[in-house]
Amino acid sequence: LLYSLDNSTFQSSNVFNSITASGQHKLVVKDANLCTNSLTFPITQPTALVVSSAVTTAIACNGATGVITVTASGGTTPYQYKQGTTGTYSSTRTFTVTAGTYQFFVQDNGGAIVSSTTTITQPAIINVATSVSGTSPATVTVTASGGVGTLNYKLDAGAYQLSNIFSAVSAGNHT
Repeated sequence: LLYSLDNSTFQSSNVFNSITASGQHKLVVKDANLCTNSLTFPITQPTALVVSSAVTTAIACNGATGVITVTASGGTTPYQYKQGTTGTYSSTRTFTVTAGTYQFFVQDNGGAIVSSTTTITQPAIINVATSVSGTSPATVTVTASGGVGTLNYKLDAGAYQLSNIFSAVSAGNHT
């Protein structure tokens, strides 16, 4: 048997490599008696590989970690993911990171590679200072800045409170 694809010269191999044009293609098979049969079939190109990355778990405290999730669509599944230009691809698409800017790469099953960059920030460190007025029992005033939202205050094993002032504090070391 001989084979021809899209009116090409007949060949003995039934394998056609590097068909890049999408659309309808015609395969013709010819035997020794010059009898032929044909088949028309489509070849489609995948849509372009698209990638995005986003912070899915924010960093709650200064110095902690958060999570960035990478999402891919188009191309040819399955997808492989990696963080940065070094390392190896894997099926993991979530990355636990500290504050900074990160580049992520996605490779599809067809070998296409695209990247996305995401920045994850962290809250400002909480700065704390105290001042003491009087002697035992004293008044302790806490001055704090940074963090996120409204700060709450706690002295030793007491409950958290919105006020930054503690009254009737006995002599000694406190936390």
